[in-house]
Parts: sequence; C-alpha cells; structure tokens
Amino acid sequence: MTKASSLLKKGVLLGLGIAAITEKRFEKKLSRLMKEGEVSEKDARELLKSVMSAAKKQGTHIQSMMSKHAELAIKKSGLVSKSELEKLKKHVKGLEARVKARAKVKARKIIRAAAGKAKEGVRKRAGAKKKR
Repeated sequence: MTKASSLLKKGVLLGLGIAAITEKRFEKKLSRLMKEGEVSEKDARELLKSVMSAAKKQGTHIQSMMSKHAELAIKKSGLVSKSELEKLKKHVKGLEARVKARAKVKARKIIRAAAGKAKEGVRKRAGAKKKR
C-alpha cells in the first residue's frame, strides 16, 4: 500500500470514527431532552435523521476532497495511475509490433538486393568465362 493510499485510508477511518462518536453523543443529548420533556420522541427522531443525513453528506464530501488531494499529490510526485500504466503498456506493445514489422520488411529488401547483386555477379563471371 502506498503512503498516499495509507493516509487516505486512515483519514476515512478517522472520519467514520468521528461520525460514530458524534451520533452516539447526539443520541444521548436527544434522549436527555426527551426525558426532560423539551423534545417529543417524534421530533427527536426526525432531528436525528436530519442530522445524520447531513453528517453522511458531509462525510461523503470530505472523502471526495481527500481523494482529490491524494490524486493531486500522486500526480505531483510523478507517479502514474494503473490505468495510465496500462495505456502506456498497450502503446509500447503497438510500437514494438510496428518496429518488428518494419524490420522484417527492411530485412526482406536487403536480402532481395543482396540476391540481385549475387545473381548479377554470377552472370558477369559467366560472361567473362565465355569470352576466354
């Protein structure tokens, strides 16, 4: 696990822990207010639901921000993502295939040229022998 992803994981776990503690404390306070008659049970449930919904949205926002900052840190460090690495691998394979194909074509041309020169040399020698 990279340092950035480890920090991100710790941050997420910290956020979840804080959310759990906050929910318990809030429930205790609401329970006390219900016992004292300052809040009805229905209102307490609605308030708890509303606060937890807002906390969940905030947690999602924090996770998103942490993820963006982690990605930015990774980019600044010069590292590439897995998807970028896979794209590069595919590109390199394509280039290797093209180079290999061109090398074969060039080798064939060289062989043909050498064969042509060899035939020409044989013809010249054969013609020289006939003249003698």
